[in-house]
Order: sequence, then C-alpha cells, then structure tokens
Amino acid sequence: MNYSIHVAHEFMLVRGTRKERMAITLGTIGYSITASFLCVVLGSLVGLFVESTVFENFVVMFISSQVLAWGHSVVLIPAMLSVLGADTRS
Repeated sequence: MNYSIHVAHEFMLVRGTRKERMAITLGTIGYSITASFLCVVLGSLVGLFVESTVFENFVVMFISSQVLAWGHSVVLIPAMLSVLGADTRS
C-alpha cells in the first residue's frame, strides 16, 4: 500500500514545471502502480469464495484498503503535487 510513496519519489526525481513533472511521473510509474494494484486485488478475490464469514470480511476490508491506496496514488497525490509541488527547471 505504499503506492503514493512511489509517485512522490518519482515526482521528486523529474525536472520541469509541476504539471510537466506530474505528467511524466504518471506516464512513467502509473502503469506499474495500476498493474501492482490489479495483481493484489485479483489475488485476494479468491478469498471471497471461502465459507468463513470472518475471512470474507477480512478480504473485503483488505481490498477496500487497496482501492483507497490506489485512488490516493493516482488521483489525490498527483493533484496535490501538481498544485503544491515545486517547479524545477532543467
């Protein structure tokens, strides 16, 4: 669930205006974050077919936390950094 850290780190390494940096960052690492998210969620879906209610609830909470983490990393953090992040030239 450390997707946001990867976005922030990549943003820190890229040069340009805030909007350019965010576009490059999401173009570079956005696919990897989404692929990782999908792998984790698809791997966890198997747990929904277990007959244990406790385990099903755990899997639902886990998937929900993954969805929130992914949403923060591809929506909230990029929006905040593109508004509040520093401009770096060359």
